[in-house]
Amino acid sequence: MESANESIWALDLNYRLLYANQLFFERFKLLQKSEISINDQILSFLSGEMVEKWEGYFNQVFQGEELLFNEHYQTTSMDYNLETTIKPIYSGAKIIGAAAFSKNISDMAKHIQIIENQNSKLREIAWIQSHLVRAPLARIMGVVNAIENFEEHEVQEHKSFIGLLKIASLELDEIIRDVVKKSETID
Repeated sequence: MESANESIWALDLNYRLLYANQLFFERFKLLQKSEISINDQILSFLSGEMVEKWEGYFNQVFQGEELLFNEHYQTTSMDYNLETTIKPIYSGAKIIGAAAFSKNISDMAKHIQIIENQNSKLREIAWIQSHLVRAPLARIMGVVNAIENFEEHEVQEHKSFIGLLKIASLELDEIIRDVVKKSETID
């Protein structure tokens, strides 16, 4: 248990700490700014709404529920995103306490945020491709189709359609340049 990369602790129905690994003690001291020992009543070391929140968690577990939740903690040196699992401890069919396991998922949360940002940019690029690129391309295709159906003696109409092709082509080029710029910013 000491070699685990997660905080592990257990308490009885009176919220007394029965067991904790060293990582639990270190994180508790860092996050709660107090030192706790075995046999201490854990709720007395928490403050304000933390007492109500954790008492609620433990009471749910004392009723037989298993909990899994994430919480964010901020210290002067670092932000912590902790994923905590709390399960009932049974003696036969009777619940006698709770066991908790808490791991730091801060790096994973950062990676998820990066992926969410990338997905947002990719959705924006996909929208541009499907909406903005399609309009000038449709105009170009329409003009080309019209030019194909002209008779040779309608040279003046050719010139006006060539101007429309040029405008739509420049618009399409600008949209494509914007898409390329956006795709270059994807981390």
